[in-house]
Amino acid sequence: MRINSEPAYIWRKLNESVQNLLGCESKVYIYPNSKTALLDISMGLHLRLGHKKKMIVQLGLGDHGKSVEFELSRLGVRFKKNLEDDLPQEEKQVLAYVHDLDDAVTAQLFDNIEILKILAPTRIYKIHLAHHLFRFNKNFVQKLSDLDVIVANLSEDYTLVFTGEKSVVQPMMAENLGWNLDLDLQKITQELQKVEPTYQEAILHFENNLPAGITPWFTNGTHRLYDRSAIVVNEGDGSAFIELLSQSLNIPIKAAGSSQLLEATSPCRWSHSFNTPPTSTSEIEKLRGLVIIHGSLINEGFLKAIEKTLTQLIQLSS
Repeated sequence: MRINSEPAYIWRKLNESVQNLLGCESKVYIYPNSKTALLDISMGLHLRLGHKKKMIVQLGLGDHGKSVEFELSRLGVRFKKNLEDDLPQEEKQVLAYVHDLDDAVTAQLFDNIEILKILAPTRIYKIHLAHHLFRFNKNFVQKLSDLDVIVANLSEDYTLVFTGEKSVVQPMMAENLGWNLDLDLQKITQELQKVEPTYQEAILHFENNLPAGITPWFTNGTHRLYDRSAIVVNEGDGSAFIELLSQSLNIPIKAAGSSQLLEATSPCRWSHSFNTPPTSTSEIEKLRGLVIIHGSLINEGFLKAIEKTLTQLIQLSS
């Protein structure tokens, strides 16, 4: 039989074990995903610093900011994209600056160093979201200031939150999410030990030789992680494209948001829009046709499969 209760020390012990595994000075908190982590941390900060009624949010694609904005706006918090010139006044009013280190969808790397320099001497919390970066570089979480929070996605099932050693960030719901010390620690350890491969040469060659009707998402020189390629089907729906392509390659397409080799951002697949809504028709069309491809698929034969799939899509659309 089971007593319907779980001791809180399980989550705390799990956090301590992962901190020891990484050998870092930062505090570590385990979450099931980045959305839950961001909401929990933000709500905890708001309850402690309720007099601060603004948040500066600079996010890329994805939908990880929606729940935070919805819940905190109900409590009177205003969301802005940029700081105002009056920094002393902003310091009194702004609870946190939230930004993506890398894009949740395309894995583009963002450079927000200038605003972080401005915020460094203030008492404004800085929440940095690492959607893919942590799997390639685990060193940047080792030691943080007390006002820095890193939300680092580890896998489909785990996100790690890192804070300064003396940080007073107080998670609200995490310890009640039903953790299994042995099983979760085993899975997290396995994920931490993985070496994430990159495919820069193959991806760049592929994106520079796309057939007419498909264009690369990135321009040359864009800072990015090379675990994936991002291309745009110019006159078609990305969801339909990956369905046809998966059939050609005999690759299953799982539910949207699952870890897989092919993905698309089409509203037909996701039934909602992402953060930072496009501001023009052309950008909306680009998102409708955006296709994300894992680098392990890319070779000469794959390029032929792309060409064949594009021909099929055009025929079916005509």
